Amino acid sequence: MSFSTRNKKKANVPSSFEDQLALLQDSEANTERIHQIWARPSVPNINPDHDSIIFQQIEIDDSADPVSKEPIIRMFGITEIGNSVLCYVTGFRPYFYIPAPVGFKENDIPSLQNQIARAIQMDNGLKKPIERIELTLKESIWGYHGNIKSQFLKIIFNEAKALNATRHILYNVVLPFPY
Repeated sequence: MSFSTRNKKKANVPSSFEDQLALLQDSEANTERIHQIWARPSVPNINPDHDSIIFQQIEIDDSADPVSKEPIIRMFGITEIGNSVLCYVTGFRPYFYIPAPVGFKENDIPSLQNQIARAIQMDNGLKKPIERIELTLKESIWGYHGNIKSQFLKIIFNEAKALNATRHILYNVVLPFPY
């Protein structure tokens, strides 16, 4: 077999590059089909007075109304039929619990609230950072306590910025309160 005969036989066989190109073209066609399969359905007509929207929450974050500074929780999700959802939760107040100091009483709340508010206002200039403080009985989630309830302070804030500032103050700065 001569050199020219071998080259003619090879010319009929696709090269590796041609094989790769054919695979790429096939995958592009498959991608187009996949996009057609995964396209979002049309949004159904919803009457907010009668219809509920049920969705799976995928992501959540918090923000604030740019004008009123009211806290807003944004929940991102998807419905069962594939519609994207962005749900704004308003009217929520950020809060956290801390163990109450031994001997803490209801009448100690105004003093604690004023001390925290003064410390926050010095650092951040927030007007009324704390909405209220409640003395409650709760079970600690740290370790085993035999289902015994202890006193906790529920500190409820007017905005998330105040929550973060208070957490920083309580854990990193010594307040003149008997803890």
